[in-house]
Amino acid sequence: MRLVKAFLLCLSMQALTLSAQMFIFPTSYGPSDKYQVVDTAKYEITYQIAAKLNPNPKYSHVAYKDTQTLLIGKRISATYSRELLKAREKADAEIKQGAETVDSFSDITFPEDVFKGYPKPGVLTTSYRLFLGAGYGQYTEALPDFKWQIQSETTKILGYTCQKALGEFRGRKYIAWFTSDIPLSDGPWKFCGLPGLILAVQDTEAYFVFTCIGVDNKSTPIRFWTYPHTKSTREKLRATILRMHKQPILFCEQSLGINIYIGNTNKNRDFSFPWLWLEAE
Repeated sequence: MRLVKAFLLCLSMQALTLSAQMFIFPTSYGPSDKYQVVDTAKYEITYQIAAKLNPNPKYSHVAYKDTQTLLIGKRISATYSRELLKAREKADAEIKQGAETVDSFSDITFPEDVFKGYPKPGVLTTSYRLFLGAGYGQYTEALPDFKWQIQSETTKILGYTCQKALGEFRGRKYIAWFTSDIPLSDGPWKFCGLPGLILAVQDTEAYFVFTCIGVDNKSTPIRFWTYPHTKSTREKLRATILRMHKQPILFCEQSLGINIYIGNTNKNRDFSFPWLWLEAE
């Protein structure tokens, strides 16, 4: 409990940052020692994601990068932010050594952790990090159908021969490159359904670009986070996230029970924080 309180205090004191006249909100992250091992990975795949932050052309230059880890086990696979996990583990270690507060992780990361095959085959569970310690939403749904159409075009990625595929899912069209050299029907985020591991994938507008930068054969426990989540449906959670982006200051104040100030004043509180969704609908 002390760890959680210190963690939330740290986040509640985190100043909002300003980039190109746009406020950036760091997301929540929970204690790294609250988990259960649900499988053991045989592969650890590392991706770099480059993503646009805001659909407004005024902010087209504002983007973020994140390093994503995909762990693939016999039954379950998990995708999460590697940099965020490192920050969580560092903060936990400092608190356990007696620190009253720790530095919060204010870098922008991809806000979803995805567990394919959990809690049962044929489904996936998504954990979504809300703003500033406001908590986590979680929902389970069937594994998606990207309606892949395999093309004849090939390329090389990290020495692997990859074949092109075109797909579509929830309002976006995708270009993927998969390798039959690694016959695992998986990929970053929710991407799956091809006869080989997806090593690169992006939407046709290049808002979200995933590129594999490492493939390792290693035995790693797959951890499913057990700190409190609000169980929901994708539709209900999406409505919460839309409200969060429409009035971020009010949302964070209501969630945390504190007053949030921008700089030394209380002006300009009524602004929205538009956000590009990987799922456009």
